[in-house]
Amino acid sequence: MRKALTFIILALMFNSCGSSLSSIVAADDYAFKKTSTIARYDRSMQPKKSPVTLASQFIWGINGHPIDSPAYFADNSTALQYNLLNEFQMDYYRINVITDENGQVTIYPSYARRWKETLAASVKNKVKLLPVFHLKDYDPTMTIDEAYKIAKKKAYGFASAHKDYFDYYELGNERDLRLIFPNTDGDKIEHYDLPAFDVMISYFKGLHDGVKEADPTSKTLINSAGWKHWGFFEYLQQNNTPYDIISWHWYSNQGTVFNPLIVKTTGEDVLKLLNDRFKKPIWITEINQIDGTYNESEDNMAFWNNSFVDDLKNREYVQGYFVYELLDQQHLDDNIDYEHPKEAYYGLIKWEESFTKYSYKTAALTYKYKIEDIAHGSEDYIIHLYTTFNRDRPAKNQLEQEASQVVDNTNMSLLLDSFLSKELMTAESPGELKMDAQTKMINQLYQKVLKRDASPENQKHWQKTLKKGATEKEIIKSLLTSKEFYQKAVIAGYENRTEFPFYRDGVYNIKDQK
Repeated sequence: MRKALTFIILALMFNSCGSSLSSIVAADDYAFKKTSTIARYDRSMQPKKSPVTLASQFIWGINGHPIDSPAYFADNSTALQYNLLNEFQMDYYRINVITDENGQVTIYPSYARRWKETLAASVKNKVKLLPVFHLKDYDPTMTIDEAYKIAKKKAYGFASAHKDYFDYYELGNERDLRLIFPNTDGDKIEHYDLPAFDVMISYFKGLHDGVKEADPTSKTLINSAGWKHWGFFEYLQQNNTPYDIISWHWYSNQGTVFNPLIVKTTGEDVLKLLNDRFKKPIWITEINQIDGTYNESEDNMAFWNNSFVDDLKNREYVQGYFVYELLDQQHLDDNIDYEHPKEAYYGLIKWEESFTKYSYKTAALTYKYKIEDIAHGSEDYIIHLYTTFNRDRPAKNQLEQEASQVVDNTNMSLLLDSFLSKELMTAESPGELKMDAQTKMINQLYQKVLKRDASPENQKHWQKTLKKGATEKEIIKSLLTSKEFYQKAVIAGYENRTEFPFYRDGVYNIKDQK
């Protein structure tokens, strides 16, 4: 599996190197040797013919376990988590919540303390929380009435105490797995234990009604474990189960490298199917490479995360996206039950020592880059263009107008022609320069645009092309439309916007968090 996937990734890498402007650009992209996660795994680099367009007010999020997992309990861990959330430009942090029968997070003293810290840090750092009810008191042998009353009491108590903190509440986690019969796909209602399902529906109704009574403007979510489990939502709909948003989980083993969000065995587009049938907003609230980095490499995990985000294209009905998860849970690598060690290595951040020192996985860079690129990539490009040529940043209206041209190759070419017309070009044809002068000129252009010397491959390519009549302007234009320039523009934009360094190499001490 790993060798086959690596081969496919390499094939995609080389197939994505070219530029539509000319073979000149393709050759120069191919010569870009800098080791970079983004260069290797981002298939949406310049030229950007088809950018990922997301729903307005799209929510970026990540999962974590700050209340109930030792991997999140270390001294100064709360500061670490929220520094990372800000570094990744997260809107939401999805977390489990275990309450007592009255909806209070006091079932364990340590949970109550960590819950208080998490709420305070959320407000301070302006990262909202998506609480997921842990259905500890759910029992399928309860009567319909008992299930409703117990759930409503819990939800009402929780929402009454916390309505100033939350806009959304998730009603349990992957309850479809408790109801589905073995060896079924879950796409049909009869694949589920319906008597137990009826109790679960009553419990869902109690949770929803309790939340709405205490916090009427809030929204509720119900999730499933993904795959083809839309039969779960069919039965919810058949029984008029109230909720506002479909929460969907998806992992790499459910799709393919070429169609990462499509059922690999049947080709069904589950997200489109859900949207067509149920007419509700959809949030992807768990997604990642299956088993994280336990069975596969960090590079493969980065590739999947890149591909998942790319395949949000033309899915405006998807309104939220939450990677699973923030930190590795190494303590689960103890082979005690089925989750161990499968659940241990999903984090974007890995522990180098037992919850005291940490480092960044490759996918952390990918996720940071994708969010910045989708939200601000075109503006980052224009600002970097002006900065490269020592010009003042354009006014807001001009910036917006020129940024809109970046996503289209024809308009992009016209934009650069206009921009470069103001630059002083050499009067002499570069092809007539002596070899040493050509080498010097090419290096000067690379230093100006890409802040590095041209590689021997770059030099060989351009000297050959100059003999055919290429101009200095064509070289500059080629460099400005290379993946390397675009990547550096996005990274520079990210660093200016967030004040975090983009690249994170090495090992860090959790005690250094502020």
